[in-house]
Amino acid sequence: TFNKNHNLTVLGGYSAQRNKSSFRSIYATQVANESLGLDALDLVPAANTVISVNSSRWTLMSFLGRLNYDFKGKYLVTASFRADGSSKFSPANRWGYFPSASVGWRFSQENFLKDQKWLSDAKLRIGYGESGNNRVSDFAYLPQLNLANTQYWYSFNGKPVAIGSVITAAGNYDLKWETNVQTNIGLDLSFLKNRLGLTVDVYKRTTNDLLLNANLPFANGVQSGTGFKNIGSLENRGLEFTLNSTNIVTKNFRWSSNFNISFNKNKILELTEGQNSLLSGSGTFFDTSFRGLSPYISVKGRSVGEMYGLIFDGIYQYSDFDRMPNGTYALKPNIPNNGAAVQPGDIKYKDLNGDLTINANDYTIIGRGLPIHT
Repeated sequence: TFNKNHNLTVLGGYSAQRNKSSFRSIYATQVANESLGLDALDLVPAANTVISVNSSRWTLMSFLGRLNYDFKGKYLVTASFRADGSSKFSPANRWGYFPSASVGWRFSQENFLKDQKWLSDAKLRIGYGESGNNRVSDFAYLPQLNLANTQYWYSFNGKPVAIGSVITAAGNYDLKWETNVQTNIGLDLSFLKNRLGLTVDVYKRTTNDLLLNANLPFANGVQSGTGFKNIGSLENRGLEFTLNSTNIVTKNFRWSSNFNISFNKNKILELTEGQNSLLSGSGTFFDTSFRGLSPYISVKGRSVGEMYGLIFDGIYQYSDFDRMPNGTYALKPNIPNNGAAVQPGDIKYKDLNGDLTINANDYTIIGRGLPIHT
């Protein structure tokens, strides 16, 4: 504090984290004598034994600084900066730098309001900030090899079989920090000696260089067919309300109430490599005709993870079939068929492209992936 009215706080910090994990397991079947415990594994044929070994590690180093200043508690300024270095990225992209700043005005202390007894506190806030995300696998930027199973063993000129290696992850040396950039305007109000409070926040958050495990062309030679990439950008806009009250306060009893509601809309700004849409998820809950098709889709210019599927169109009626001499029912040629052995009473879906065959070409957006409010 200086000149009585000025308050300044400066904070600097440093942190270092290191994590190392290892995992080993042995799985065996047809153990002849379980009473021998682990020694019984020596008697189990190699074909009935599976040995798994896994080891991983990561490090994270951070430097941070923050400055707080206020004048008479009325005008407030906060600025901060942090630098994070993660071993999950290549040396060229290891460090991310994230600044933030905010200003506040406690206008309840201005002359035109400070004598109003019904108003306890009122503050307007404006902020800007950046933050990073490094949630990828520990060695995502490096190619990974595994000793191959028998289908990849090979032999030359009749010599003993050699065990080969297979690429299980492509690695991405260009992988970098995902960055969130947020701006917000907030209003804090308190009334009746702080018995009633209201907070309103309006925000816009843009996420750039999204980190996702994306599909890769099989021509890359990667067994998994996927790899981490920085994919596109996403925008979220929202409005949040929080209302709290202290209703009753006595020596032995306190009753308070809290209510909050938020509204959020998001939009995909960009996808990877000029894509207009991206399918996700696994349709394991579908019936056998459509199992394996993705139940969610993200389309450029629309919300993330919208539900993607077929539109229910009632059930098949007897009038949709011709009855055969043997008593069975055959679907009429002008009625859409979902590829299964359709019978009266089965679910019918809309044939959106009019080819009389229900398949993935009839999929469309059927619902939102996010709630209207929370």
